[in-house]
Amino acid sequence: MIRRRTSIKIIVDNRTGCGALEEAGFAALIEADGKSILLDTGLGAALLPNLKQMGHDLRKLDTLVLSHGHMDHCGAVSKLLEINPGVEVYAHSGIFSPRYSIKSGEPPREIAVPENEKKALLALPEGQLHWIERDFSLTESIRITGQIERTHPLEDAGGPFFFDIAGENPDPVDDDISIWITTERGVVIITGCCHSGIINTVNHVRRASGGSAVRGMIGGLHLMNASPERLQATCDALSQWSPEFVIPCHCTGEEAVSFLKNRFGGRMILPGYSGLELNL
Repeated sequence: MIRRRTSIKIIVDNRTGCGALEEAGFAALIEADGKSILLDTGLGAALLPNLKQMGHDLRKLDTLVLSHGHMDHCGAVSKLLEINPGVEVYAHSGIFSPRYSIKSGEPPREIAVPENEKKALLALPEGQLHWIERDFSLTESIRITGQIERTHPLEDAGGPFFFDIAGENPDPVDDDISIWITTERGVVIITGCCHSGIINTVNHVRRASGGSAVRGMIGGLHLMNASPERLQATCDALSQWSPEFVIPCHCTGEEAVSFLKNRFGGRMILPGYSGLELNL
């Protein structure tokens, strides 16, 4: 059997470790099965310079997957489509919903897909923008989850999200999707923000993959507002799955990362940052 190199590179993250730009957003590049797949585009400013610094040409990108419809994950879509107008785009049909973050004592903040990015996506030729509701195979080893079932009682969307500026209609961020890669030692899951919850997401992937072992996870885990009970449940699940690595990024939260490191140490919980490259 011919083995092809599989790599995951963090292009945009809240932290940087090698001179790349940091930004309050997320993007990851997956190269496997002869394909180049980008998950999310960050807030907008860091994607192109970081790709250039890391030696990647957007014109060679095959696929763009948008994990959900928040501005910090799709801010550079229009720029990307100007450079590579033929890239295939995959997303859940709910990404264009109106969205607000409403925190106590603060004015409502609009966090939906910016209008320029929305127009660029909707202007794509028929058949180039693919709506993903169920699990979908991008390549022989790479799949998109589709909408993830929310079954765990402690996992919520991770923040005060609403469809309306008055804060009367809660937004569960049902359009949240992730990517997973099948390897010889188990599945590797790449999340944008994981608004579905990491336990729900991993359980979904394991069901879809026939109970595969969990080799690793990388991406935002949105545990910044997690209760102590939810953090403990997350640790219990990680102990059960026993992954080789977990690389928390973006929206995981400093306290949550410290909690995980105290429980599992630095051999499993590894730092995520713009410029990180993981070779499988």
